[in-house]
Amino acid sequence: MVMAVLVSLLVMPASAQAWSYGFNRVQTAAEDSAASTRYGPGWVGLSYKSNGPIVGYLFAKDFRFSNGTVKTAFDHMDIRGTRDYTGGHPTITRCPWGYGHGSFGCCAYAYGTSKFAIVRSSYSSASCAGGGGAGPDGTWWHSETVFCTARATDALCSPAGVWSEGKPTGNTGPKPVVSKGCYAYGNIGAAGAYGSGTPAPAHLLGYMPTGQSMGLRYVTRNRQWVMAMWNGGSLTAGIRWAFYPRSCVS
Repeated sequence: MVMAVLVSLLVMPASAQAWSYGFNRVQTAAEDSAASTRYGPGWVGLSYKSNGPIVGYLFAKDFRFSNGTVKTAFDHMDIRGTRDYTGGHPTITRCPWGYGHGSFGCCAYAYGTSKFAIVRSSYSSASCAGGGGAGPDGTWWHSETVFCTARATDALCSPAGVWSEGKPTGNTGPKPVVSKGCYAYGNIGAAGAYGSGTPAPAHLLGYMPTGQSMGLRYVTRNRQWVMAMWNGGSLTAGIRWAFYPRSCVS
């Protein structure tokens, strides 16, 4: 009996450490299966500001994408600080910020600390150490003009850069659009999302059928991609916000 107990203890997976300042990895679905707004089992969303529109995702090892591809390594984040979040989210009280690795590869905020596990207290590099300097309170990584604002060229571009409550003035939220049928991706890289380089679509999240109601958040600066939410359903692992080709929505 004693031997059996010892064997069972030896084969049990070690519990993930809680997050801390330093080099962190994303927890697997087996370690934390909780899901809520912009995070879920094995994934966490990233933004250019705390509680802002999604610009990419970090994924844990063993995450399975919609085409059957399995993540073979963890995505990481250098958590250098946090910003308190008081917007009424049921579980998120602060958003960590720092360098987001994986297919994103730049400075960002993440949606809450609960999906991270500390790897070591040192950082992977000096990137993002100074914090953000844009936005009305000087904490954003970029202003919203990194997204398309040329509405005269493309009617889906917001003159404020994003479609949300009060942006542009008088707007009540994401812009209603309809899908034309296309694939959804979790990342296009920070250079693509932040408007400074060529998008690199990665992490297939599923297929969006034709005629679905969606909420558009922004069009990328080069007008090749949009970030939008599926109003009536979800993609892999409960993800609702994703990148779609601009030609997919109208």
